[in-house]
Formats: sequence, C-alpha cells, structure tokens
Amino acid sequence: MYVSDEGRMLASVGDNTFLMGNVNEHTYQELFNSNFVRSLISSSCLECLPGCSDCAYQSFCGSDPVRNYSEQKDVIGNRTMSQVCKKNKEIIRYLFEIIKSDNEDINNIFWSWINRAPLNPKKECA
Repeated sequence: MYVSDEGRMLASVGDNTFLMGNVNEHTYQELFNSNFVRSLISSSCLECLPGCSDCAYQSFCGSDPVRNYSEQKDVIGNRTMSQVCKKNKEIIRYLFEIIKSDNEDINNIFWSWINRAPLNPKKECA
C-alpha cells in the first residue's frame, strides 16, 4: 500500500519511499499510525512549511510531498523552486484579476460554478 498513486508510480521505477506496508501483513493501525505516515503528514502542513506559512495564497493551495520528493528529493521541498507553486500562484492571481475587473459576464459564470447552477436557467412559462 502506498500513500498515493503517485507514490506507487515511483515504486514502479524502483523507488519505494512512499510504501506504507502490505494490507495482508499489517494492521490498519500499523499502516496509518506509523512514524512514516505521521512524519509525512507533518511535512504536509502548509502552515508549517517554509515559503507557505506566510503565503497569501495558502488557503487556495495544497502540499504534495510525493511531488516535492520526485522533483527535489525532499518531501518538504523548496517552494520557491517549485514549478507547481509558481503556476498555481499565477493562476490564482489571474483569477483574482478577473474577479476584480467586475465583468458581469465573467462574474455570472463564476456564480454559476459556485451555485452549481446553469449559466442561463430556462425561465418557466407562465
């Protein structure tokens, strides 16, 4: 059992860093309460990560220790070098700029997504 599909994919090329254990040999407690899993979880807490703890976009983001490890050989990683972090920040900045522009058509699209409603609901016939 691996922490994620990405961890399993690393194993397919010989890197078992993210192997949690074997479901036929280990108990639930052994798999999910191990020092390895606890350490991985603590390495995923954005509020504690350098570069993330004081980032304005923290609430819109997430940490991916497997990606950090595969790109930088460190589960915490250096966020200032992370292409995913840079890309996410630019996407978020762009979305805020669009929202700030107060374009009625764009805001209607966003509100339809938020409310999970059709953009142009059909009006009932009288």
